[in-house]
Amino acid sequence: MARAHGATRLGFMANQVYHDDPRRIGFVMARYKFVAKMLEGTPRVLEIGCADGFGTRVVQQHVGSVVGIDFDPVFVADVNARQNSR
Repeated sequence: MARAHGATRLGFMANQVYHDDPRRIGFVMARYKFVAKMLEGTPRVLEIGCADGFGTRVVQQHVGSVVGIDFDPVFVADVNARQNSR
């Protein structure tokens, strides 16, 4: 997978959480999975305060499209730099 698509970097928040308390990543992903199931089939979703967008991809798999917004330009620049076609 890494050869075909390249290695995926974690966002700023996810990276910090992974280093401080890796267990918390599981809790965050469980919350996003729960929300994804609730929104299954929804054509468009808006995530307000998406930070680094780490969990947004979980929701993206279950809905038509997701737009994530955040007020912090550092997070927005990071997400834009890490975006890929997948």
